[in-house]
Amino acid sequence: MQRLILLFGLMSFASFGQHSFSTNDTIDVYQPSENEIGEAYFQIPVDFNADNLLKSIPADLSDVSIQRIDLVYTVYKTSPDFDQEKLNNNRVSQLKKAWPAVSNNLISWNSYGQNKAVNSEDAKAMFHGFYVYYRPIPTKESMEAELAYIDKMLFGELSTLAEEKRTDESTTAISNPTAVSDDEEAGSEVIEFADFITGGMACFEAVKAQVFGEANFQMALDSIQELPGFYGYSSGTAMSLKKNGQPTDVIWYFRLDSCDLGAGRSKSAFTIPKDYSVVEAVFERNPTWTNSLIVMDVTGSMSTYIAKTMAWVKASQDNPKVSAFVFFNDGDLKATHQKVTGKVGGIYSAPNTEFNSVYEVMKRTMQNGGGGDCPENNLEATLYGIEKYGDCDEVIMVADNWATPRDLELVAQLKVPIHIILCGAEYGINIEYIQLAIDSGGSIHTIEEDLDTRNIKAGVAFELGNAFYTIVNGRVVKAENK
Repeated sequence: MQRLILLFGLMSFASFGQHSFSTNDTIDVYQPSENEIGEAYFQIPVDFNADNLLKSIPADLSDVSIQRIDLVYTVYKTSPDFDQEKLNNNRVSQLKKAWPAVSNNLISWNSYGQNKAVNSEDAKAMFHGFYVYYRPIPTKESMEAELAYIDKMLFGELSTLAEEKRTDESTTAISNPTAVSDDEEAGSEVIEFADFITGGMACFEAVKAQVFGEANFQMALDSIQELPGFYGYSSGTAMSLKKNGQPTDVIWYFRLDSCDLGAGRSKSAFTIPKDYSVVEAVFERNPTWTNSLIVMDVTGSMSTYIAKTMAWVKASQDNPKVSAFVFFNDGDLKATHQKVTGKVGGIYSAPNTEFNSVYEVMKRTMQNGGGGDCPENNLEATLYGIEKYGDCDEVIMVADNWATPRDLELVAQLKVPIHIILCGAEYGINIEYIQLAIDSGGSIHTIEEDLDTRNIKAGVAFELGNAFYTIVNGRVVKAENK
């Protein structure tokens, strides 16, 4: 997984002066990413050959979670001695002065030099400045849109648990491939589903089946790819097929006739984060987690994680590892000034005895509030869950890496270890969650890693997500190296 390394010295980045970028590319003309539900951008222009910001930062953006910043400029120079690096560095400095929130080290910074201009007039006509991509403050309408997406993911065309709806011929081809030796080479390339969606996830139907061995998979693929609308298969297939003697679940994706892929990504589509299956992946790596309590953030922009987690819960009802759920939304639409630590509210719970009941409670939590400002009431919800479901053996917090808990001061009230699963940790780890895991004697988990904090010693560096940390006077800080 490509990720922005936030620790200097571990990876060579392209750099302008004192500022480093994860991407430094040259393009004809910059085009902003299409807005999707759960994402917006704010444009901050500067003049050609100048660093003064031409637009002030709106007050209503002060609490948003910024995820990515693109610096856009032209490579055309009126003088061969012009120092573009110095100018770009000055522009970044001006932005940081005007908007301190952009200094968050979780933000992905990119620079794009436009090379279409052939003279100063062309260059001056092009955009120069910043595109700041952020999560907008959730609204009732945006939360309804996220719920509609989750419904479609679980019960519509997108359900990876959908019953096979293809013809009898396709069912036979998938379920009963002719036996062939596992040692034969399978020549097909795995298609990454999250990457090839261009019309939104509603453009596809998923059909699940089991295949035994790589050669059998290839034979099934040869038959299935001739069926109308075949588009690809799940990205986890190749690795699973290498386990000789083990049947492998394969998700075959078919394009729906009602969707125009050529029209580009649907405006109702959601970005599929690379770690959207993090909850299921972490539970698979930790098979001793049984009789568990999950405390889950269901505020705005968590939709893909919620949908995938609910799909996993739905599929595992016959052998559940989770005994109960607590969902929280940070206050049921309370205004920020009304949120008192430990009494924010917006907390709902359900035993995991029947999926529909769990799902309805989750939906009600989302319908009643989307989080508002960025911090969330993680610890208040966790303490509530521990008190209500005290017979659970493990407590797992599913947290938004981009939203720091507002109530960390409640950590002293935690009397059991908390296992923290982070959603959205591709570009770095929110250090406050590492601190919370250490303070509770628990662990922290991403799509790729598990860190048991009981193994951490003060003054000794440890690694998490390509960065090194250490403990100084009881606090987690960045370390230069191990």
